[in-house]
Parts: sequence; structure tokens; C-alpha cells
Amino acid sequence: AKNILPHFSKEAMFFLFEGETYMGHDSVSFSETSEGRKLGHWSVPGLDPKWHQPELAFEFALVGLNWLYAQGCRQITFQAWGESKETLALFKTFGATVTEFELGYQLVL
Repeated sequence: AKNILPHFSKEAMFFLFEGETYMGHDSVSFSETSEGRKLGHWSVPGLDPKWHQPELAFEFALVGLNWLYAQGCRQITFQAWGESKETLALFKTFGATVTEFELGYQLVL
């Protein structure tokens, strides 16, 4: 995290509202390799469950991805938690590939 923090800024945090209603947020950052390559880091949009739809998640994701691209990032790693198969399929339409997959469970008592 130490090498990510210098490139984390309020300009890389995005919030989604409909009128006055909060719908979700997204944040991105980047780090640089010793060769000067910029590597993008993206947290998949955190949309409120009642607003979460695959198309909205995809369109909101493009905001952060476009910001990273404008900063010179050509390799972007992202993490998705609880995304539907439909949302993941949309992410693949812009070239994303699954490099690691973990199945998680939650028990609510």
C-alpha cells in the first residue's frame, strides 16, 4: 500500500447519485514500477444493493477505467466482490480476464 498512496487522490474517487440519493462509489489509484510503467488499481464499483444492476455497474466502472487510462495506465488490476455472472460478462467485453477466482461464503446468524 505504501507505493499506492502517493498516487491516491480525491480526483480518483467517484460517487454516484440520483438526485440527492446516494447510489454508490468507486475508487481507483495507480502505482509505478521501477521502470516507470503505471499500473492501475481499481475497486469494482460499490453500488448499493438496491441499485445494483449489471449495466449500471459496467457504465460506472468505465468512469474509473477512463480516469486510469488518462493517467497513462495500460495494465489495470481490479477486484470484484459479489458481482453477478452478468456483470462479470460485461467486464469481459472491455477486455478484462479473470486471473484469480475465490469462492467466498458468509453466514449471517
